[in-house]
Amino acid sequence: MTGMRVRPGLRFAVSMGLLAVLWHLTDGHRVLDQLGNLEAGFALAALAVTVPQVALSAWRWHFAALRLGLCLPFRQAFVEYYLATFLNQVLPGGIAGDAARALRHGRSEARGIGAAARAVILERASGQIALIAVVLCALILERDVFPAIADRAWFWSAWLIPAVAIAVFVTRKGPWRRGVETFLIDSKTVFSGWSGGIQLMSSLCVVATYLTVYGLAGRSVGVELSTGALMTVVPLILFSMVLPVSVSGWGVREAAAAASAASAGLTPDSAVAVSIAYGLIVLVSSLPGLFVLLMLRPGEETRTSAATGR
Repeated sequence: MTGMRVRPGLRFAVSMGLLAVLWHLTDGHRVLDQLGNLEAGFALAALAVTVPQVALSAWRWHFAALRLGLCLPFRQAFVEYYLATFLNQVLPGGIAGDAARALRHGRSEARGIGAAARAVILERASGQIALIAVVLCALILERDVFPAIADRAWFWSAWLIPAVAIAVFVTRKGPWRRGVETFLIDSKTVFSGWSGGIQLMSSLCVVATYLTVYGLAGRSVGVELSTGALMTVVPLILFSMVLPVSVSGWGVREAAAAASAASAGLTPDSAVAVSIAYGLIVLVSSLPGLFVLLMLRPGEETRTSAATGR
């Protein structure tokens, strides 16, 4: 079995292993009871919010591509974003869908796959920057909600900027110099001036939809999250899904939710139930991407499979 085959299996094992551990560390039967009593109204409301969420994300990608001089109509971006969301949900690592949309866009773009990949990376980066900004602002305003992380955030922030500067300096002197310089030029194009302001505002709106969906997922299992918890704890839970060690964040997200349950004013059982409900809602919301995948022509399916490593 090759390395490319082992890694997805290991990530699936990590997700299943973490969920199994959480079953024993929390009251798994109580978690299932909460999920079994899921209120359809709140779940449907959460699903409805995911539609503008995908539309905003697709527009953000469309805008970043246009700023880089690439041709990417919004309709194409919207369809491709649903496909990427579905692939990210069902394939290990959480980035296979993004790789696929970069490759599929790059094959039809005169500037090539490299430019298309940078547009995807910068679009995703703007979302993570907005998420981090929400966390830091909330920690400043509501330090009593999460005092331990609030105190440590300043320490890590103080080290982050020089660490990034050193990494850029070292990379610029190495064999990747040309690629790094191109990436920095494109980053400046996308994030500077009015373009950066539009990117930030659109990303903040996307983050707001994430938090809304998570809050509605909580209501669907009988848990009401406070504004403070939604602003400080939930972004950190969602940020844990960035770790490329599981299938779409399953297990990692629930572990983060259980670990931060007290800070959110919840029991670990309820925190895990909310996280699982959120994961299920997001999975269902990505199903239009399955329809897109089924509608692809044979040649397009082959290119998508190559991009995702299947």
